Amino acid sequence: MATTISDGLRIQYTDGGSGGSPVLLLSGLGSTAAAWRPLIPTLERGHRLLCPTPRGIGGSELGNCRLRIADLADDACAVLD
Repeated sequence: MATTISDGLRIQYTDGGSGGSPVLLLSGLGSTAAAWRPLIPTLERGHRLLCPTPRGIGGSELGNCRLRIADLADDACAVLD
């Protein structure tokens, strides 16, 4: 799945789990949602899991901007929306 953020970039994310309360799983810089794989079977039993991939990694676009922490926060909010 992917979502468009305010500056027109595409952010890749996975959306899974059994429903229930949503949990946003953020990866460290330079990593992907794959880092959460060992925990997914346990977490997905009672939660909806949203795992965005940071800008410039995998299918997420980086764009021509200087990356700021605020940009990563905006991306997380866009996935939650």
